[in-house]
Amino acid sequence: MARDFDFDGNPNINPAAVHTLAAGDWIRKGLPLCLLGAGTGKSPLFIGLDTAAGHTSICVGIFAAGQRAWVSRWGTGLRAAPKGNCGERVRPWWWKSDPCDSCGVKRGKWVAGGALGAVIVVALVVVGVRVWDVHQMTSDWALWPKEVPSKVQFANRDYKCGANPMPNTHSLDGLTKRGKTAGGADIYSASPGTQSGTATWIVIMTGQATYTCDLMGGP
Repeated sequence: MARDFDFDGNPNINPAAVHTLAAGDWIRKGLPLCLLGAGTGKSPLFIGLDTAAGHTSICVGIFAAGQRAWVSRWGTGLRAAPKGNCGERVRPWWWKSDPCDSCGVKRGKWVAGGALGAVIVVALVVVGVRVWDVHQMTSDWALWPKEVPSKVQFANRDYKCGANPMPNTHSLDGLTKRGKTAGGADIYSASPGTQSGTATWIVIMTGQATYTCDLMGGP
């Protein structure tokens, strides 16, 4: 870069300073460079320094500081990238965040946050619908119905087992299995031919005990 620099174009430029910058030792040491002034050729100089650094296998990042009130509006910075991060933007030492990609990061965070929020809303709706369906079937507010729920629907009628049904030793003699509860337990009732009208009670059988549930609303 230094050999292509036209020092005759501006006799006020110190060739030794340009050669020092082009050597890149200050980049390897992690020292920042900030050029100030409007229309002074900062960008071409930084492009040249970037090219010179590339020739010496130094990865660099260039950042404009125009939106930082406490840094000169026309300031720019050049700093070496950590080893192995050549494709990654590097934050100058005097910035807490990189304005070159902050908008993209914020936008990405908003998109990710919106997507997460949508997933949460959908999940809550699905869970709410499920809980309501279980409540309609069993009168219990639960995600999954119990084997012996508070209410059992059988033969188009509702039977009350209670919120905390107590097991009993009711005999299954004369009863036949007629169905299952929403939670998977067996429902026993008298055969239609052995009784007149609607059964006034049914027996729920689980793997451990039997439970009696009475007809709701009268026969």
